Amino acid sequence: MLQLRLLLKRVRRDDRGSIAIMFAASIIVIMLTVGLAIDGARAYNVSSRISAALDAAALAAAKMLDDESFNDAEITDRAHRFFAAQLQTIPITGVTLGSPAVAVDRAGGHVDISVDVGVATTLGQLAGISEFRFPRAARVTYKQRFIELAMVLDITGSMCQPCSKIEGLKAAAREAVANLINPSVPHGYTRIALLPYSASVNAGAYAAAVSGGESTDGCVVERQGAHTDDDHEATGSHELGVSNPANNNKYSCPASTIMPLSADRATLESKIDSLTTNGWTAGQIGLAWGWYAISERWKDFWPTESRPRDADSNVVKVVLMMTDGEFNTSYLPGGGFNSTDVNQHNSSPDQAKRLCTNMKSENVVVYSVAFQAPPAAEALLRSCATSSSHYFPASSNAELFAAFRTISERLAALRLAK
Repeated sequence: MLQLRLLLKRVRRDDRGSIAIMFAASIIVIMLTVGLAIDGARAYNVSSRISAALDAAALAAAKMLDDESFNDAEITDRAHRFFAAQLQTIPITGVTLGSPAVAVDRAGGHVDISVDVGVATTLGQLAGISEFRFPRAARVTYKQRFIELAMVLDITGSMCQPCSKIEGLKAAAREAVANLINPSVPHGYTRIALLPYSASVNAGAYAAAVSGGESTDGCVVERQGAHTDDDHEATGSHELGVSNPANNNKYSCPASTIMPLSADRATLESKIDSLTTNGWTAGQIGLAWGWYAISERWKDFWPTESRPRDADSNVVKVVLMMTDGEFNTSYLPGGGFNSTDVNQHNSSPDQAKRLCTNMKSENVVVYSVAFQAPPAAEALLRSCATSSSHYFPASSNAELFAAFRTISERLAALRLAK
């Protein structure tokens, strides 16, 4: 009996020891788990901050791709310096970094930057884990698109009835120029052409070349034949027409001349300020010239600085068509010189509709603005626009200004492909 009591005491002592061992082991596991969680949270925080620094450095470097005067070494150096500056905001104790690797891809328009990161552990060392190591990387694509905008502006007699209308148009057009061409935009990335029209288009210095020397006053009208409603170059039998004597009661030559693509804000604004009004509404002729101004098929016709770029995904070609009235002046056979019927073949609105359809099929973005225009003109411009969101009705100078501002802001945002 005595021996049994001694045996039971020994078992009880052994049981208490086992529990103590199990408890101690549990405490160690819990401490390691908590320690690794704390170390992991710190590593995650460092990782997030390193990633943000890499993003900022890659963006700063990628912006230099806009300027071809910078070489790859200079872009890489900026990425390194910008990353080093960003590290000043990161608690660096216990953090080791490898040398950042920078890759510049001009064709793709992006900069890659990567770095190996090590974060020392604290309690994690109890489990034999001295640090967490992981790579971090960032890529920023900053490929700015080229914008080529042709502003086709109504300068007919009705735009001076009252003359506050033409003044409102000038203010709206200047706003668009200011939004699109400013010190924040690399020179040449946005160019604007001005195509004022009324009963004809004054091609100015280009009139002789496009009319085979037939224009005597600088103005031209539509061309006849197969290329009335496309952007075929004005050569040989495809030259632009001159006034038809049968339509002299409608024909007039506006004083305001066209201006091909330009990135010169001051010159564009001066040209806008000089616009004057007179004549009827041959909107289809203005539309055609809007297309000619941005068409790569015409690039050899324009001066070097005004030559349109070849169409690709990096070039946005836009025609902004504005009128305050119905298109009512055609010089083509069967068009009816004063017909406003869109269903009459070769009428002014019929030509305009076909031009818009063909422009859009060539990926030209068409915006249209109807300024205090009658319902028929609104319907034509609505159908002419790329989509319903590309059409703007304006019943006042304030709404006209807002329309041009919205269009230019959209294009400014579209210019950046990030």
